[in-house]
Amino acid sequence: MFLKRQLPLLITLICGIVWGVQYFIPHPASDAVYSFYTDWALVIGLFAAILGFISIIRLHSMKIKYHAKNWQFSVVTLAAMPVMIVAALLTGTESG
Repeated sequence: MFLKRQLPLLITLICGIVWGVQYFIPHPASDAVYSFYTDWALVIGLFAAILGFISIIRLHSMKIKYHAKNWQFSVVTLAAMPVMIVAALLTGTESG
């Protein structure tokens, strides 16, 4: 139970404290720690996005395969995913 609930909360707490301290105490050492955590946050975020993408595909493909309740919405979901990915890639990440 510790690995499922307390450990993720502990990691989140530590990262939040580190980012908060870096904001209020601008120092070269804290900037280095902030940069390190930001780089790892990108890696973890990318891994989570890929895992979520695979999970959604598996869940909705099973609903379609076995004609589960409201399986038609799963078809719409799977059809909309590539459209959203292409739209995100075409628009980029610039604000405004």
